[in-house]
Amino acid sequence: MSSTKKPDQLIKMINQIGKNMRAAGELDEVAMEVASHIKRFWTPDMINKISRYASADGEELSDISALAINKLAG
Repeated sequence: MSSTKKPDQLIKMINQIGKNMRAAGELDEVAMEVASHIKRFWTPDMINKISRYASADGEELSDISALAINKLAG
């Protein structure tokens, strides 16, 4: 990311949430669960930071995490 600091802790957190929920089902279902978790427990600022990271770079996000962020935006 160019002018903003990469949100390392948020990346680690969302990837871990996805990893923990992975056994719950198919990729799309798990991503919905991750998005739901993020909506319930993360602050708007945290969501904005991870969304900006996903839009600008996102290379360290797992497939589940990237899809969950996409679902948050959609």
